[in-house]
Amino acid sequence: MAKKKSRKKNINKAAPTNTTAQRASKKQFATAAIAAVSKVVKTLKPYELGVHQRLKTYQSMLNDEAVFSAVDSRASNIQKAQAKGKFKYNKNSEESKRVKEFFEYCMDNLEDQTIATIGRSAAEHIYNSFSPLKLYMNKVEMNGVTSGS
Repeated sequence: MAKKKSRKKNINKAAPTNTTAQRASKKQFATAAIAAVSKVVKTLKPYELGVHQRLKTYQSMLNDEAVFSAVDSRASNIQKAQAKGKFKYNKNSEESKRVKEFFEYCMDNLEDQTIATIGRSAAEHIYNSFSPLKLYMNKVEMNGVTSGS
């Protein structure tokens, strides 16, 4: 029987490099373009974030799914935290206890809104600097004292 000759092929492999070195450009073609765009952004920033334009800017930013998901996630977390909230009060003060009871009564008897809508409005206040809340005032009698309008 004839023996098979084993042949090993020499393969020339490239020298190991890291991806940073592979991606690094030897020439900087885009530097002038990046500088121009940066200058335009710095010029427009005061106008886009000014008092009259900022809400339009924020709304257009919310059309981007990455921005919207971050804002919505934060608003949802605030909304959940508000729903589980408790009022802090001075347990040694009768007045503090009455105020706490009054606030709890108000939260339990909301008209045309829920704790979730209040939480969402509070979250909107963070990026709009205002929050549209409907305020309803009713006369309330607690412990013989009438308050409200």
